[in-house]
Amino acid sequence: MDVILKLKVLLSTDVALVDDEKYSELVDELGTSSRSQTEFINYVLSHEILSAEDEYKIFMLLSEIYTLAEYEKNYNVDKLKILYEWVLKVMFKKEFYNYSLCYVFSDLLIKMSKNIKQVFQDIIEKIDVYNSVSVQIAICSMYGYYNFFEYKELTEKFLNKILIAIEKNVDNQGIIDDFNYFVMERINIGEYKQLENISKLDNLNPNK
Repeated sequence: MDVILKLKVLLSTDVALVDDEKYSELVDELGTSSRSQTEFINYVLSHEILSAEDEYKIFMLLSEIYTLAEYEKNYNVDKLKILYEWVLKVMFKKEFYNYSLCYVFSDLLIKMSKNIKQVFQDIIEKIDVYNSVSVQIAICSMYGYYNFFEYKELTEKFLNKILIAIEKNVDNQGIIDDFNYFVMERINIGEYKQLENISKLDNLNPNK
């Protein structure tokens, strides 16, 4: 069966009813076949309007492929990094604000780019300070497997955006809660005392 037909079958099937064997076959084909990868990329990029469920399935498919690529010698996924910007865009949709999902997005972006600093920078650039969910998605993507905060200049920019967002959004409690839960224990706020109003972030921590 053509890879796009296989993909369409996946997209038209309820997540709970997906055939594991056929899914594994699709993952394997997309991990090993350059031609199938090209067809897959063209399909994803040519469909500007996809349902959130379809985007989720495509994202999880990519995540599975890149995870296996770390162990399977016959996998070559360099071509799939063309979808990096697509993944980044989908990541910031409100439908994907989920504690157990945001860091999976950042994990995939790092696997695709092989550049933690670039991913941190791109996530910061995607933050809309007037959209609290946008800020919360960025914050929640920071608690995974990587030390994003080793890049001090970017961390300062990240903290400043959080401060601005708190000031710009009346419904800012979610930002505050997520910051305290996912960021506060991972960085030393004291290192950033030179930043204007940084004490405001420190004062938001209920565990001081």
